[in-house]
Amino acid sequence: MDQIAIHSDPTSSRYGCLLHWFGSPGLAWHYGIGLSDTHFFNTGPQDWRILPAADRGIYPVPEIPPQDPAIVMGRLCHSLVLFESWPYDLLAWNCEHLARLVVTGDPICEQISRVPVLGSLLGWACNGGRHPTAGTELDRWLARHDPDLQLL
Repeated sequence: MDQIAIHSDPTSSRYGCLLHWFGSPGLAWHYGIGLSDTHFFNTGPQDWRILPAADRGIYPVPEIPPQDPAIVMGRLCHSLVLFESWPYDLLAWNCEHLARLVVTGDPICEQISRVPVLGSLLGWACNGGRHPTAGTELDRWLARHDPDLQLL
């Protein structure tokens, strides 16, 4: 959490924003949370970590309006504790599920249903791309630990 504070700049237009970039090997978008103009928090599979934003082609997700960045950052910090032991799963719990949950309150991976040819089948098999319990678990956690961070 200290590293998040060190690399954060609340005056940045990217602070608390849902960000995405087309990652290698170029098969899917990857997701994270903006900390500043120079750094972001990667919610990806290798490990949760802060990375420099330079030369990655990172963009705010266009269909997500800006949220209150203080709430987003608080939700990020609580999520790191709550979901620390959850295993990464490409279809059920990936970087997009976590990042969208933190920013919007909805643990959905919209890419699942957009996969050419198989998208409808994958969406059906994976609860429409939505994790079935993560949203409820975060809401319960926040109700106990920091109710002001719940999204209504």
